[in-house]
Formats: sequence, structure tokens, C-alpha cells
Amino acid sequence: MNVISSKNFRWFVVVTVFIGILLRLYGLSNPLTEAWNIRQAQTAMMARNIFLDGVHFLPTRLDFFGNSSGDVVLEFPLMHMITASLYWLFGVNEIFGRLVSLGFFALSSLMFLQLALLFLSRSGALCALIIFTISPWNIFLGRAFMPEASMMFFYLSGFYLFSIFLEKRKLFYLILGVIALCLAPLTKPPAGLVFLPVITSIFFSKFRGSTKINLVALVLFCTIPFAAWGIYANYINASNPNIPKNWGNWLDIIYGRGGILGNWLSWDFYRNVGGSIVVFLLTPVFFIGALLGLWVGAANKKFIPIQHWLFGCVLFIFVLAGANRGHPYYQIFLLPPLALYCGLFFERYSFKIINFVKSKNGILVVSVILAVHVFGYYRFYQYMYDPNLRMPNAIQAAGIIKKHFPENRYALIHQKNATSGVLDYYIDGNSKPIKIEDEQQAIELLITEVSNGANIFVSINTVYGNSLQELRKNEAFILHLETAGELVFEGDNLIVYAMN
Repeated sequence: MNVISSKNFRWFVVVTVFIGILLRLYGLSNPLTEAWNIRQAQTAMMARNIFLDGVHFLPTRLDFFGNSSGDVVLEFPLMHMITASLYWLFGVNEIFGRLVSLGFFALSSLMFLQLALLFLSRSGALCALIIFTISPWNIFLGRAFMPEASMMFFYLSGFYLFSIFLEKRKLFYLILGVIALCLAPLTKPPAGLVFLPVITSIFFSKFRGSTKINLVALVLFCTIPFAAWGIYANYINASNPNIPKNWGNWLDIIYGRGGILGNWLSWDFYRNVGGSIVVFLLTPVFFIGALLGLWVGAANKKFIPIQHWLFGCVLFIFVLAGANRGHPYYQIFLLPPLALYCGLFFERYSFKIINFVKSKNGILVVSVILAVHVFGYYRFYQYMYDPNLRMPNAIQAAGIIKKHFPENRYALIHQKNATSGVLDYYIDGNSKPIKIEDEQQAIELLITEVSNGANIFVSINTVYGNSLQELRKNEAFILHLETAGELVFEGDNLIVYAMN
């Protein structure tokens, strides 16, 4: 039921999207040391290398595999290539990668609205759009140097365009829908989850049985580009002997990080993933709204494709339990169906909700909710955007390294409990991680890499671990460092050696 006129609806949409853009402007110029820094730095490194290689992206390159070419393939580098093209026009600056994400957010918000209007009234669709727009995770990802924002656009476009084709039966929408479904899993493999509501919609359409089968076959055909990319990625990654075993291997992601059953039996899994969904994907109030929407829509046949979509997303969380436990941004796939269910609840009870809000008790409740949300978003921005919270020494370390090594930088980087990306990006040279838990192996690796051209050793503290404390416990390794190299900087959180 609509409680908003068509004219007012358009203004509400414009204001909502505009506010969404404003929320994402904060921190655009941040260094890549904020939240999810390693993933952002790796994406930025690939984009920069595409530019430096003459807009060459087959294959992409990372700089932290030692003296190898660094050839490695992950997701299809669409936003990376767009960013590299902007570098060609304006010069290398990470802000352009974030602007690309911001642009894809604006497109995906409008696409989500069109999708919502297929299932909801104007009032319900606007409620769903507001939730989609102000989702904390979506705010951060809508301006992060990561492919999630571009994925979201194709993720939503595939479903919407196929739905419009099923309704209007125009070939134009089918062609665009096929393109979107081909690109969605390429930009991020789990985006293939959107195939579920598309196939469900086909089966519930008014097409004849044989046509439905052909359309489902066409949807399955859309997996071929992703399969071809996966084969290509496996070939490239296997061809680089410097890439660690199973690095970027999806099977390792599925069975790693404690395994499937191990995570299912772990309270930390439910606390981490559940807390991420309730607090950061939706906020508690909207999560309750989504649950109520599930209850309201249990018998709603129109929402069956959304039910299947949501089921697929939940199944994804449990099958890739370890990945979801360690990467909260994976839960972004849940946002569209949950926002639609929240919109469904508002649509069903919009008059009662509005009348309650107008009452004295309603004003008090809404005021408390708004105050809590404002404080929550304030803390969210503090935690996610602070560039000094996680890797506060990376920029300083890069400056010291560039000062002592103006060119031909090849660094061995010791970061306890942290993987490669951030410092590697800022030194503008080759690098390789080195672990020193096993002192003898660390010494052997140091000797090998120095002979291969490594001329810097760096030990740097991060929020993930005290690297210098670990280093100083390994006296034999330090003795070898002092014999084979020269100390050029030592501080409370950073040690740099020049290797002979």
C-alpha cells in the first residue's frame, strides 16, 4: 500500500541517494591503512600495475611475490581497469579507485530501487532503499578500493533485467540481463548467488515449459565466462612458482580457517558472523524489521524468488564459514534480500508505524533509536576509517625505505600475523613476506632472497601483532642480519636493515 505520492517519492529517492553519496565522501583521501587495508591495498596494487604495464591486465600483477613477475589472477579486474584508465588521465592516486566504487554505489542504489519496485509499493521500496543506502557495511564498501561496489551493481542488474524481460518479453532486456549475469560472478565469485532468484523467477513466469527450460539453460550458460576465467586463473597462478601453495585457491578458503564443521561448532563463528549481520550489515532495528518481514512474507508467493535468494545467501555463509568469519564484507550479499523483507514489513504496517511515530510514545521511541544510531555510526566511522588504528607505521616505514633505497627496492617484510599488501604497496618495489617462527627456516630464506636480489629487511609492528618483540627473541636470526646487513633505522615500532 502506497502512503507516498508519485511526486514526493521521486524527491525522497533523490534525497536518499544524495545522502548516501555524502556518507561515502568521508575518508576518500585516506591512506590504505584504514579498515580492510590489506584487501584494499592489493586491489590498488593491481590497478597501479595495470597502468604501469600500459593498461595491460592479462594477467594482473602483485608485487609481493619476490623477484618473480608477480603474475597472479583473482577476480576479473573490471574496477581495476577503470581505475587504471583514470590514472592515465589524471595520474596515480588511490582516491580514483574509491571514486569508482562511489560511482558504482550510485548506480547500484538506483538499480536496487527498480528491483524493489517489482516486489513492493513505493513506500516499501523507499524503506528498502534507505536501508540499502545507510547499511554500515555498504557505506564503507561504497567508497572502499575494493570490487564489492562494482559486483553489487551487476549482482542486482542481472536479477532486475531478467525480471523485466519475463514481464515485458523484450529481447533488449534479455541481452542486458545475460551480460549482467556473466559479469556478476566475474567481479566477485559469490555473486553467482543471484542465479537462484533468477531461475526461480523463470519457473514462476508465464512462459511455456520448453521456453522455461531454454531460459534456465541460458542462465546456466552465463557461468561459462566465470568458468573460463577460473581455468585461466588456475593456469597463471600455477605457472608462478613464487606464489604460495593454495594462495587464492577457493577450495582452500572453503576448507581452511578451521574447516566447515569446526566453524559450525564454534561459538566464535556465530558471534562474529551474526554480530556482523545484526550490527553492521543492517543495524539491530532494521534486522528486527527484516525478521518481521520474513514472518509477514512467509505466505507471499510474489516473494518466493527473494526467499530462495536469501536461502542461497545463508547457505553461502555456512558453506564458506571460515571465509565469512574472517571477511565480514562477504555478508554484503545478504543486504538486498534482507532490505526487501524489511521494506515488505514497512509496506504491510506503514499506516500503523506512521501513526505510532506521530504519538508521544512514538516520538520518544524514535528519538532514542535515532540517538543510538547516530552514536553507533559515529563509533563505526571512528573504528573503520582511522588510518592510524591498524598499520600506523606503514607510511613512515615506506618513507624511510625510499630515502635509503631511492630505486630497485626489494624488501623482505616481517609482519607478525599480517599478510602482504599495505607496506608492499607504499614502497613502490618488489617485496616478499618473511616469517621467523622457525628461526632456521627464516635464516635460510633470508640467505636465498638476498642472493636473489633482496636488499631490505623490514620488521614492523601492526595492530595484528608485535613483530619487533618476535624478532628480538630470535637471537641467531638477528646475528645473521647484523652480519649480512647494516641497520639503517630502529624505532619503537620499526626496524630496517640494508642487506649487502
